[in-house]
Amino acid sequence: MRRLRQFGLLAITLMVGLGLVGLAPSRAQDTGITISLAVPSFTDSIFTDRLINTFETAHPGVKVSVLQVDANVPPAAPGLDQHLQGLQRYTSAADVLYVASSAYNSSSNAISEEATRGGYYLDMKPLVDEDKSLNPADFYTPIWQSFQWDHGVWALPISADPYLLTYSPAAFDAAKLAYPSEKWTADDLANAIRQLSVKNSSGKVTTPGVDVFGAQLPVLFRSLLTSSYIDTGSVPNAPKFDTPEIASLLQTWLKLDQDGMIGAELNKAPMSVSPAVLLAFPASSADKRSGALLPGGKATLDVQGFAVSAGTQYPQQAYALAAWLTTRAEVATYGQGTVPARKSLVGSQPGSTQAFTVNIPPVVQTLIDQAVANAIPLSEMRFADYLGDAYNKMKTANADVHVALQGAEDAAVKQSQAAAAGKNKLALVVATPVPPLALPAGKIALKFGVVNFQIPNQDAWNKLIGDFTASDPQVAKVLLDKYLGTVDFLGQALSKFDCVYAPFNGVTADRLPKLLNLDPFLTADPNFDKTDMVGGALAQVTMDNKTWMLPSDVEPVVLKYDSDRFSKDGIPLPGAAGTPWTTQQFADALKALKADSTGKPGFIPANTFGTYVLQLIAAYGGNPIDYRTNPPTLNFTDTATQDAIQELVNLAKNGDFTYHPLFGQQLDIVLLPDPS
Repeated sequence: MRRLRQFGLLAITLMVGLGLVGLAPSRAQDTGITISLAVPSFTDSIFTDRLINTFETAHPGVKVSVLQVDANVPPAAPGLDQHLQGLQRYTSAADVLYVASSAYNSSSNAISEEATRGGYYLDMKPLVDEDKSLNPADFYTPIWQSFQWDHGVWALPISADPYLLTYSPAAFDAAKLAYPSEKWTADDLANAIRQLSVKNSSGKVTTPGVDVFGAQLPVLFRSLLTSSYIDTGSVPNAPKFDTPEIASLLQTWLKLDQDGMIGAELNKAPMSVSPAVLLAFPASSADKRSGALLPGGKATLDVQGFAVSAGTQYPQQAYALAAWLTTRAEVATYGQGTVPARKSLVGSQPGSTQAFTVNIPPVVQTLIDQAVANAIPLSEMRFADYLGDAYNKMKTANADVHVALQGAEDAAVKQSQAAAAGKNKLALVVATPVPPLALPAGKIALKFGVVNFQIPNQDAWNKLIGDFTASDPQVAKVLLDKYLGTVDFLGQALSKFDCVYAPFNGVTADRLPKLLNLDPFLTADPNFDKTDMVGGALAQVTMDNKTWMLPSDVEPVVLKYDSDRFSKDGIPLPGAAGTPWTTQQFADALKALKADSTGKPGFIPANTFGTYVLQLIAAYGGNPIDYRTNPPTLNFTDTATQDAIQELVNLAKNGDFTYHPLFGQQLDIVLLPDPS
């Protein structure tokens, strides 16, 4: 029987992880070529010194400087000047540049027809043609073609995420509709939207029939067309928007929109345009969704890749880095894209930089494979922002459909020509990488990261650093910085810093490759006394009989309860009989406390940012995130996990305790059930 236990959870806060990332002081003496690589901040844990050193070893004389740069390039349709200014800032930042689908992410419109015609990116086609080691057949064809237009190759893809139509079978069954299929037309979709939209007694739509999230609407328009709106018969290519098919589609969609039948959520309505991988994460068994290709048997792609700035002084070396990055599993499988661009990387192990692996059910994987095989290349989505602009004019300004489409077409052609006209005047120079830190001979610098929103007690830290550098003849500087990344803050920080301080115990199996075993140093340190540590603190940071971190401070967490109220309600005190509560006794106590005369719930979380949710799930036998694997495995669809979550949901729904969501703004505290 599962039991409930109370104990003080130690918060171990100082970690030392010297093994992965050093400052490599010898780089100050390097005299070869240095090229810079711009990556967005959310990928910073991938591009470690270990990864970059692998490239540098294979390319003697070439050094790589990794920069965190978020593109933030505004789309072209609303304003060409702002688009080009953003492009110049971004393509001046580094030699090799991360690029993503502009149609899906308005903050990353870093590659477009205007960008390539304006001369901001290097055309890599001559280099691709010369590269005998690059095999285009290794790439999925739609992904490979995504950054190719006007007879040029503007970026090399690393990964992609297919988008398709997800739907609720229960909603279709209730409406007595056949499930979506690749044989559907745009008219079939519109008809299903009408029948699935839910109206109240006054005729107002309360639940739209379909969700189209974010910037996907113009992309959806393209996917619903039977033929391309881009005229590839001439170079440079130009759009042809004002056609009977596009006009009819936009008018049909506008009527649905005006009737309230188009939502803007993700996987909430009976149908939704969604990344296929989200089908592996059902919201609940009652809201299980299925997926199908978009009408016409197609899918769209969100694609990530690397381009080379036209301002680079080292095109050969920059191309070599971009091409090499497409071969790296840790880059292609980081989680921004579901599918590696290269077929040879499918199923490869990404390594410890990946936050999670995802257990994708076979039926979902089959659908993803079909979506990729039948996807429309990203290159076919060019000018989609102009098509979206035409629709917005129809919706907000009551513009005639043909006037709006012709205006969008004219604007796209005009702005592409304007971008091309400015190419000869473009002065594009890639910023020189910051030189390595100059250190005295025989001295080193240490990078020290504090995992927090800010560095608390900065003056105390500065004094500590001053005392330490004065006492150590080898250390010239300690470079202190705060760090708060995405998902696994500590794991990412250990890939960036020599030493890390964090407000929790982070010794888990998946992090061991990033941590240095401290035992040899502790044994050799005459000033270290294990017996001086608070009882049990050192054991908390020991795994496989090795010490991986040093405790700095501890924070006991205990169950606080009102013994008078327990006694008044006739409930045995926790552990009163010398044995921990069972989960059933815990639930019974909550129900009894809820029903008493005070009217107050028996349990009000107060202190741990919702982690009590995960602890209670574990108490009921679930394990949504399995840290015993490397990288951790998501087990959201595991039956035991779902049953455990349902137990907690039932308690919350019944009002047996005051529920605060995981990662919510309120702080939580909990008594911890024993899963034994």
